[in-house]
Amino acid sequence: MAKDISPNSDKTAGRKQRHKNAEVQIEVEAQAKDLRKLAQADVSSSNIDIETYLSDCSNIRGTSIASHRAIKNSTEVVIHELGESIVAAIDSVQQELARYPREMGAYVLDEVDLNIPVQLRVDSLGQVMATVVESQTSNPVGGQLRLRFRSILDAAQPTILASHHPLIDLQILSEADIAKLEAMRIFSVNDLLRVTRNISGRKAIAKLNPKIRLNDLLERAKILTLSVLPFKVAESLLQIGINKLIDFIKSDPEDIARQLTRLLEQDITSRDVRIWQCEINKLIALSLPSSKGLNE
Repeated sequence: MAKDISPNSDKTAGRKQRHKNAEVQIEVEAQAKDLRKLAQADVSSSNIDIETYLSDCSNIRGTSIASHRAIKNSTEVVIHELGESIVAAIDSVQQELARYPREMGAYVLDEVDLNIPVQLRVDSLGQVMATVVESQTSNPVGGQLRLRFRSILDAAQPTILASHHPLIDLQILSEADIAKLEAMRIFSVNDLLRVTRNISGRKAIAKLNPKIRLNDLLERAKILTLSVLPFKVAESLLQIGINKLIDFIKSDPEDIARQLTRLLEQDITSRDVRIWQCEINKLIALSLPSSKGLNE
């Protein structure tokens, strides 16, 4: 059967295509409007940007909402997360170099100097938030973040009191509380302690759920940060009701050892507990002038 190639058939096909495109456009705009309402309802209590939320909702009936909106250059993160990502990448490069030893020695990543165009702001918790932009010219209100890393042989490693365990390990936060904290990029116990170092952060966290006593929450967090306690032991201490470091120090070693042995299904002696108590006491004890041999 011959195909109709007359001018009238072309016009008819063109009208049908334009009509179809118009219907798709109206449908996409309607769904985008519904998504905006949903986004405003879901994130009204957080700092999530609605435009960013919508720009992430793509491929609706074959058409991307993101194509109708400005897309940010990158995900906004707390500035230390940016540094941690770079350090992790550098460490990965160094590990790869270590796989190629030579007679004259191994390759070493000596120095890394990075200049990153960023846009910065401070959120309600006092966190410095950073967005990496494509270039300084495309973002006139931005700035430059310069990071310089250099390897130092035989450098003294300080004792780090930090815990990257998830918030659920605190055993006191509900799923709703954790979701609110994660919306503010607080994912770990260490993040929680970092944010609550200042008054504004403490007040903002306390408002999330007035029923939670913030001081008790932070005391539980401190137990999980101690490097002298194996994580399973610290977790078990929370389970048996030890919520403060000072409570652990004052507890009966025999009683603690029995409970830990039952929970961990491993023999924990009272001597083990006394050693942990002694180590923790050294960490939290006040440094007195008289202990340094100063003249009175």
